[in-house]
Parts: sequence; structure tokens; C-alpha cells
Amino acid sequence: PLLKRIYSIFLSVIVLYLIYTSGFQGFSWYSFLAALLLIISIIHRLSGFIKYRTGSSLIERLEVALLLTLFFEALFESFGRELFPLLYVLTPIFFAYLGWREALFSLALIIIIEATTGSKAIESIPELSILLISTFGLGYLIKRNENFKDVKKHLMSIIEGTSKRIFTPDRAKETLELTQPPPIFDKKLKSDIRNSIELLNGLLSPHSALLYIKGKDELFVITDFISESDKYIDGSQMVHIRGGYLGWVLKTKTPIMVGEIKNHRENLIYYTKIIPVKSILAVPIILKEEEDTPTTEDDVIGILVADSLKEDAFQEKDKQIAMLLSNRIADTLIRYRLAEKVQLSIEGQTSFYDYAHKLSSTLELDTILNHAITSLGEAIESDIIGLTLIDSETNTSILMRTGLERRIEIEGKTIQNQNTLVGLVSETQKYFYSDDLSAREKYRTVFGREIDFAWGINKIKSIFIYPLKEPTTPINQEGENTIGCIIMGRKGDKAFTKEERSLIETMSKEAANSISNSLTYLRAKELSIRDGLTGLYNRRYFQERLAQEIARADRFPEKLSLVLMDVDNFKHINDTYGHEAGDLILISLAQLISESLRRIDIAARYGGDEFAILLLHTNEKGSKTLGEKIKHKVEQSQLKFEGRELSVTVSLGIATSPETEPTMDDLIQRADRALYQAKRLGKNRTLHYVDIAEEAAK
Repeated sequence: PLLKRIYSIFLSVIVLYLIYTSGFQGFSWYSFLAALLLIISIIHRLSGFIKYRTGSSLIERLEVALLLTLFFEALFESFGRELFPLLYVLTPIFFAYLGWREALFSLALIIIIEATTGSKAIESIPELSILLISTFGLGYLIKRNENFKDVKKHLMSIIEGTSKRIFTPDRAKETLELTQPPPIFDKKLKSDIRNSIELLNGLLSPHSALLYIKGKDELFVITDFISESDKYIDGSQMVHIRGGYLGWVLKTKTPIMVGEIKNHRENLIYYTKIIPVKSILAVPIILKEEEDTPTTEDDVIGILVADSLKEDAFQEKDKQIAMLLSNRIADTLIRYRLAEKVQLSIEGQTSFYDYAHKLSSTLELDTILNHAITSLGEAIESDIIGLTLIDSETNTSILMRTGLERRIEIEGKTIQNQNTLVGLVSETQKYFYSDDLSAREKYRTVFGREIDFAWGINKIKSIFIYPLKEPTTPINQEGENTIGCIIMGRKGDKAFTKEERSLIETMSKEAANSISNSLTYLRAKELSIRDGLTGLYNRRYFQERLAQEIARADRFPEKLSLVLMDVDNFKHINDTYGHEAGDLILISLAQLISESLRRIDIAARYGGDEFAILLLHTNEKGSKTLGEKIKHKVEQSQLKFEGRELSVTVSLGIATSPETEPTMDDLIQRADRALYQAKRLGKNRTLHYVDIAEEAAK
């Protein structure tokens, strides 16, 4: 843009110089070259301006006005002043199409040139007066004329069609073969896809993460990638994928996870040289026009790939995360097609794109809920608006949001689904609409009497409740589970129109997709930080939380304690009864620990038969009390394996911060030393670090 601007200024100076020196009155090579460059610049700038007018800045529009004005002045110099009346028609069009500031700028430039070019100054006064009147008078009339709007649309279609023939399309646009959205959304599409690749890279820590998208002639191209070997990724590759692991994904429409790659050339086709990759994970991007139709190979429009230099680098939880992100990318592409099915104005479509983009740009559930409710409340007039999510374990609903003016006192309330309209919609998976709720005899309460009364829903007359359905995804093959409801109501006689209900339905579907993705992401993320056997947190996550809480305790006067617990004689149990007995003990101890802790405490399987517990806001005395409690529970527990009763005891070592040291390494070392001392002193005991010297003296 800067070089173009410098070029425009340089060209304008040359043209002005030729105008003032009468350089256009004769046909010389330099005047011809200047005129040719001016015409080319005008065509290029005008085509881009007409096509993307809404995104043009004031400076860009002034540049167009400057070049056009200089062109007509050069034209008058070449062919005589008889052509000046042509401006009486053209400047009003500038005003109507470019804007009043651009027209005023053009008019001021004409007046300056006409007034400073010698003998023409006085005789130009009547012409300039007529020009001033026609520009703003006729221009205003043209701008208000509906026929001119049709001319603009036709002109834009001609320019856009011409530009498609002249300019090479962006590879991503050509590849997706989707309906062209407003230019700003094109950037949002690329940003959404990039965010998904970055999420995959951040959660799986692969060597390379990349996305193939199918374009014309069934050729796949790499749309985006992140790689530690980025200079060896063939970013311009266009290939038919028929064999290898990626070909298997296309044929079966299912993910593939390989822990030891055999054929690098056939399977790692995206590298330009041999990279010592050992593991690969690839999942399909499935884009279906109709949800109820079976998936075909044509529906697989892309492949999301991650690889690693380590053998067996990816696990089942990693596959679930990759499938979640593939579904997120598919949702992003579907939004390109959705606009064709939503009957909205151009302004409405732009708003819908913005709404859908904001929903898909995050996986934070609170952000999604807030944006969905705020956008619905701004788009549709209503007296109440709410959003519920279903608790599948208890078959109840939770009131998550209560509209633009939040009712915090009732948000988070659990709703029994029996005999309520929210429960009816959740169970039947069909929307409910009534233009007179008071006339109903059955299912008259929306959330139940308590919440209805607290919210004043008894005054609501017209109500629309739409189910939020979980879409069919590679993770959720069954799909169509109701995950919540959107509720909107009005007190007066103004019922929801068909168009309003259609808009609520469309916006609710987008919200449901994003909420479902967020919930799935949270479940997948939870799996990635949990130990597969015990269900407790794993060591990596525990250490991250421990570092965070120690940093917090360092800033604020908060005490926390670390407990390390080890099963006594665990190797002997394993050798005597087998690993199945050992696993039973670990699972039982994990359950016993979980039952003994508060909700704010954090427990983890620290490694092998060792457990770690982080006790927040707990001092030395409190930590020792809890340690003794867990020790006695284990001692009294009756574990049976194959008819035999297993006798199990544990030893616990404790350290407290900041009484000891506020650093994580020191806290772990002191708790570990206390555990070692508890083992050395006879096992089956709880020992705090500050008591080590006292115990050793006994």
C-alpha cells in the first residue's frame, strides 16, 4: 500500500506538471506515456475500489478522486475546453458514489487548477459556478434515486466478473470452492483455520501439524501448517491422495493413528526430504450438505494431520482432540454455505457472519454463552431470554444465562425437567411456540414455579423455546442429543413472527455447534490431564497447578500443603497377587482419597504407587489431620481380590508453604524427604517435614 501511494503521488506530480506546462496540448512520447500510466492506474484503483468499496479507507477514496480529476484536466488540455461541460454530469456521480468529501476534494482541485492556469481563470468562473451547483444538487438527487442503486449493483457485478478473469484467485478461495462472503469474512476464515491448527499444535505438541483441503479435480493442497521442519514442508503441493495412511482416511472416512511408520515416502508426502518421523495421527474433515444422509467419500473435503519424531506419541485422548478440531474446521467451512440458506439482507448476513465467527473463535464456554445470549437479545426484541444446559447424569437442566440484564440470583439454579416446558423441549427435541401461554392447561411453567415466580415469567404471553442439539461429529456419531435450550418470551400482544423464529432457530443452531465443541473440548482436555487407571490428575498437570498455587501463595498470605503418599510394600503385593491386584489397590485408594478431600483440593497419581495431594488454604495442623484421616481409612479398608483380603497401609510425607519454602522444588523435596523418613521409621505413618528431627530422636 505504501509503494502504491508513493507511485500515485509521483504520477500525480508529473501529470500536474504537464498540465501547467501545456504538455498535453501536443502528442509527445512523454505525455502519451503519462496519460497511459494514468489510465492504467485509474482502471486498477477503480476496479478494486468498486469491488471492495465498504473496506476502502478515506485516503484510498481520495486517491481515486485525485486520479480521475487529473485525467479529465489532461483530457481538456488535449481536446479543448469544449469538453468541460462533461464534468457537469461526472462530478455529481462522484458525489453520489464516492461520497461528498471526495467530490468536494475533486471540485476544489478543479477550481485550483482552473484558477491558476493563466488566461482561463476569469472565463472559468461561470463554468465553475455551474459545476458547484450540479455537483451537490444533481449529485444528491442521483444518490436518492433507486435506479442508480441498481446501476451500482450491475456495475459491481461487471467489475467483479472482470477481475475474476484478469486476476489470479487466492489459492485458499479457489480450493474451498465455496460461496464468496464479504471480504472481511475471508480473513476470518483463514484466522479460524489458523486458530484450529495452533490449538492442535499446542495440545498435542507434534513435530508438524497441517491441514489438507480438497480443491478442484480432487487435488488436495496444504492450506495451513505449523512445523519444526517448516522449510521442508511442500506448501505448494497439489496431489491426488490415493494410498498410504492418508488414502485410508479418505476411503474409510475414519481417523488413523500409527505409532511406528514403515514407509516414509508413501505416507509423509508433505515433506520435501526424509524426516525421521515415527508416529502419525490423521483425521478426516467431513462436510455434509444434509445431516440425515450417509457419509460418502465426497463428503471428506480435508485431512487434519499431526506427526511426531517419537514412537507411539499419540494416544486415544489425542485422537479425540484432533477429531474435535476437525469438526471445528468443518463448522467454519459450513458457515460459508449457510448464508445461502438464511434469508437475510446484506447487512443481516454480515452481522450473522460476525456472530458466527465470534462463536467459533473460542472454546471458552462462558464466552460462547455470553455472546450467544447478547446477540440474540440485540437481534430479537424480548422481555426474557434464557439459556439452559442439560446435566445428563441427573437428567436436569441448569439455567446458565438470563439475558442482557443478568439475574445472578437465579443463574446456576438446577431445574427439574418434569412437567416444565424446558423439560418437554429437552425430551422431545422439538421446539415449542405459543402466542398465548396463559391459555395452556398443561406444561404452563417454563422453568418450574420457583424460578418462574422469581423471574416474573407468569406475566409472559408469547414464548419460543428452541432445543440446542449436539451435531453429529466424528466423535459423536449418534448426534442429535439435546444439550440445552434457548428461551425467549414477550409480555405484550406482539407475538414472535415467522421470520423472527427462523432467525432464532438459525442463531441457536450456531450456538449449539459452538457449545457442543466447547463441551467436547473440555471433556477431551480433561482426559488429557487425567490418569487413565485411577481417574486422578496426572503428574504433569499436578505440577502445573502446584506451580500456580505456590506463585499465588507467594503474592498473597495463603498457606498450602503438599502431601506425598506411597503404598507400603506395593512391590510385594504385585509379586504375590499380580498386577491386577495392584491396579485394584490403586483404583480403590484413588477413590478413597477423592472422598476425603474438599472440592478445592487437588489429587494426582504422581507415579507408580505414589499419590500427591495439594491442600489449598491448609496449614501444618490441618494437613497432618487430613493425612491421619486418610491413613486410618486405608488401614481400615477391606480390599478383596479373588476371594482373598488384602492388607494395605500407606505412608505420607507433608510439607507446608510458606512456613518452609515458597518454591515448588523445595516444597516437593521436603515432602519427599518426610515421606522417605516415614518409610524408614516403620511405614504406615504420617510425618510432616517440620517433625523430622523430633521423630528421628525418638
